[in-house]
Amino acid sequence: MKKSVIAIGVIAVLGCAWIGASWYTGNMIEEKIDRKLNQFETVVNSQQNYFDLQLSYTDYEKGVFSTSFHLKAEIIKPRTEAEIYEGFFEPSSIPINKVIFDDTVTIYHGPFPLNRLKSFSLMPKLAGAEYTIKQDETVSNLEPQLIAGLVVDYSENMELNVNSQPLVYNKEKDGGTEHDVDHVDISATNLYFFTDKQFTQSTLNYQMDKLIMQKDDLGFDVRNFTLNVIPQKDQQGVDGKVTVDSLTISDNRGYRAYDTELKGITYTMGFSIADGINAIGFTNNNLINIEQLNVLSEDNETTLNSIQLTSNNYSNDNVNIYGDLSFNLDQWKQDMQLLGRGEMKFSYVNLPLKTFSNSLMNQLTGYYDETFDASKFEHVTFNLENVSWTNTQGTMDFSLFMNLSDVDVSDGFSLSSVEEENVDDFKFNLSVPFDVLAYSIAQIENSNAPEVSSNDIQEAHQTLQYLTMFLARSPVFNVVDFSNDEYKAGVYSQLEYSRNNPKAEINGEPVTAQRFFKVIGNF
Repeated sequence: MKKSVIAIGVIAVLGCAWIGASWYTGNMIEEKIDRKLNQFETVVNSQQNYFDLQLSYTDYEKGVFSTSFHLKAEIIKPRTEAEIYEGFFEPSSIPINKVIFDDTVTIYHGPFPLNRLKSFSLMPKLAGAEYTIKQDETVSNLEPQLIAGLVVDYSENMELNVNSQPLVYNKEKDGGTEHDVDHVDISATNLYFFTDKQFTQSTLNYQMDKLIMQKDDLGFDVRNFTLNVIPQKDQQGVDGKVTVDSLTISDNRGYRAYDTELKGITYTMGFSIADGINAIGFTNNNLINIEQLNVLSEDNETTLNSIQLTSNNYSNDNVNIYGDLSFNLDQWKQDMQLLGRGEMKFSYVNLPLKTFSNSLMNQLTGYYDETFDASKFEHVTFNLENVSWTNTQGTMDFSLFMNLSDVDVSDGFSLSSVEEENVDDFKFNLSVPFDVLAYSIAQIENSNAPEVSSNDIQEAHQTLQYLTMFLARSPVFNVVDFSNDEYKAGVYSQLEYSRNNPKAEINGEPVTAQRFFKVIGNF
């Protein structure tokens, strides 16, 4: 009997403690809700220049175990044109006074929020909340579409989980309009967000196993999509990664149907702005890997294996940008023929960022200089270091280096806007052996054959003879009809100019600068 009384007493004490702790938690929420909403507003508005977010609440009611209030989130206005920059986002495209959330929110008090107890979670938490968004009535699955769960621990770290139920929609079955897609099939998804109380350390993860959409003769199929975003701790920046197991596009809209499939897609990025007193500059690095790209039509099949595209950019002054772009393809298979592999690398130095996009520089760096003259390149270097294609017969390649100054780009940049007085240095190299090019032509012309014959290659050589007749007329090209100790039979070119040396050569022959630019201009 005494044990029963003691047990009842313990339960009563624990119950009173829970009620007291819950009431205390309710007081903490009431004291801090204004500061937390203002803090979230500040974080969102300071990280972008497109709009201002405003959060407000009414009908605040505090109970013993929960607190409820009506929350409204609104985009109240676009930023000024000077901040947005016309051309990146038109001001008219940004919503004005757009309400993005307007509903009642219930927060359950700790240490054991009621919404957590329903899922048998007994870890003490400061508070928890749950919000459910119903699906539209036109979809066939009428279970709740989105269930958002929020948990705050006693260090005020916040975890948000948003889970969606699978969604299946068929226009014919569910009575859609003529403008609707024909079919949608989306798997369950999960979005997870964590942040500390100062919003300085956070992470965002998203996962979706399946997305299938069909509209008339165009269809998309995405499998195993994941997104990870982590802000950098030591700088004002973010690292991100996207992976997709497969993306399939079926296009039957034209006279020829195509199925395009990409497998093993990975995209990683890192962006940061220099942090510190009077610090300026940014870095932006990107890497795309695709294990396989396959394009299938009724007559042909193209397969590209192991594609890699990288881009690295940085600036020390938010005005000029330095960077490089590279592309690598491990294998190209056209029908039954393995055509070979290719690569390219391009770099640039002192490239005025504002020349190409006034808005982009502001969006990336928050920097705006009304006095900066974007109508000219003061000094810029382009270096197409290597463009090459290799097959079983050898390699074709070319490279181009240009050092330019004072180029008028008020109407945009193109080679036609470059004058002789703008060129400080110029180098061009081209090497195309006939055996390599003829073999590639024979492969493409006979891609459905298991192998190319000597007759196929001979026909390709005859085709090249007509082409070289025209190229041989230009002093830019050195056409070698027969292999020798220095060159294989093919088309070659070596152009070099330097204003400061001074030096000007066309295929090893010294010429005047006037002759050099006249030959290039005529070509």
